[in-house]
Amino acid sequence: LKLHLLFKQESSHFAGVLVDDTTGSLLPGGQEVRFSPANRYYLAYEMEDGGATEILKLYGRDGELLWSGYNGLLAEDDSLLATFRRVHWITPDTVEAMIVPYDKSKRFRATLAMRDNAGWHWEPLPSQIGGLRIDPRQK
Repeated sequence: LKLHLLFKQESSHFAGVLVDDTTGSLLPGGQEVRFSPANRYYLAYEMEDGGATEILKLYGRDGELLWSGYNGLLAEDDSLLATFRRVHWITPDTVEAMIVPYDKSKRFRATLAMRDNAGWHWEPLPSQIGGLRIDPRQK
């Protein structure tokens, strides 16, 4: 890939852009970007100043936003219940993360992938952690 990542801050939002050396086009980026093994997709990490955790975005190679959520699991009241650790591509179209709950309960793995043409989402996820319901909009 012939891309350059440029850091960008807009008011309280920390992100980045990718500059394609071949075409000169700009693609959405983040503070950090990780491409899939076949370079068809990429993950970008962004941060809102004062946010509970980073924002994780999945893009197609053309810059189309395919999924967006937090780099962790939030409760319905927006409190952080768990963080994603060791986020990495395990196949050309599947991301895996270790989910680490803040209540010290057992860690578990989940994968982010396209599921039955119903869009990208994480599985398996519990319905609650530490007695608090996971915000269903995140899945």
